[in-house]
Amino acid sequence: MLLPAVLSLLLRAATAIVGCDGSVNVPEECLFDDNTLSYCECNLCQTYRQTEVYGGTPSNGPGISTSYMIPGVQSNHSLCLHHWTFFKVPTRSPGHDGVDEPKGVVFYLDTDYKSDQMRFTSVDVLEITRGTLPDGWSEVHSLDYPKDVFGLNQITYSPDGKPIAWAGDRARWLLRQDSYIYTSGYDDEGEGCRGAQKEFVYIAVRCGNPQDCPSPEPNPNANPIPNAKSTLIPTAHPHPHANQDNQAWQWPDIPCKFKVRLEHLPYELRGGDTRTRGRPPAASGRAGSQLSTARSS
Repeated sequence: MLLPAVLSLLLRAATAIVGCDGSVNVPEECLFDDNTLSYCECNLCQTYRQTEVYGGTPSNGPGISTSYMIPGVQSNHSLCLHHWTFFKVPTRSPGHDGVDEPKGVVFYLDTDYKSDQMRFTSVDVLEITRGTLPDGWSEVHSLDYPKDVFGLNQITYSPDGKPIAWAGDRARWLLRQDSYIYTSGYDDEGEGCRGAQKEFVYIAVRCGNPQDCPSPEPNPNANPIPNAKSTLIPTAHPHPHANQDNQAWQWPDIPCKFKVRLEHLPYELRGGDTRTRGRPPAASGRAGSQLSTARSS
């Protein structure tokens, strides 16, 4: 059995998910000076307010931030359960002569490890390589988001029959990632090492996955919630700090934390260029591939 306090957190998160519509929705207890709830518990519903941050680390929310990535700059991120954040990844930067030119792109993400939970703060990662975001991209509470908005209609299953990825219309959604690498730049079916890339690639990240949370046994005395989905009720685990292999992050009071970094790789070295020893983690991937890796939790 879960401790009463933990069970209360899970049920509060489930109720918030069902009722979220993009507007501000703060629990009444968070309005008092003696409030003991965490920031994420007081902001279970992500709002549709959009902000763009040029490099660095965005605010914690509760709106939707888009971080414009700067090559060579690492940023640290904290994301509440079931919230989304976006990254705008340029594929061009100044070359040897100071003029913008196409570059090889290496984007990588690493989640933090939480010793109390004995696992990483797993996230879902959405790649958008079409160059632009569709209408409705920020409406994260819409029905069947992000599959309908981004045209994801091809599903990939693990050997045990569990969905692990969706794809479609130059987008790919990878579930339950502890670490992730994206590389692009070489096009062996097109223009070789100067393969055409859109000006921007977009990467979206969600903390946890509400559909990874089976519902507890229904309460026959409870009033039904209109249009509520049972798949949105977090799992009742034997212990709140139990290891959850192959499960999404599920702690409403503890945000997912991760760091991201973008590297641009020149297509050729010229006189005056310098190269440090070693190479970015993704450099070993085949050029032109879209490589993702995940540690097992």
